[in-house]
Amino acid sequence: MNERIRELAEQVGHTPLEPRTFADDLTEIFLQKFAELIVKDCLNELCDQMYKHNIDLSNLPAWYKSIEAVEKKFGVEQ
Repeated sequence: MNERIRELAEQVGHTPLEPRTFADDLTEIFLQKFAELIVKDCLNELCDQMYKHNIDLSNLPAWYKSIEAVEKKFGVEQ
């Protein structure tokens, strides 16, 4: 699981148990996928809102770097 997602999961009370069980692994897979879907949805909403308001940042390198930084931070691949 991505380290940032692990930190956020711990903030809501998820604490990995030792020794690990199959259920623990499934929980981590679920949390990782859930976080990825939230991050992707947020990035898509950002793009949709920019399009809706006729804001075009697509020609700015900083826009792409920002999107990549968010994806990297949460271990998400588009």
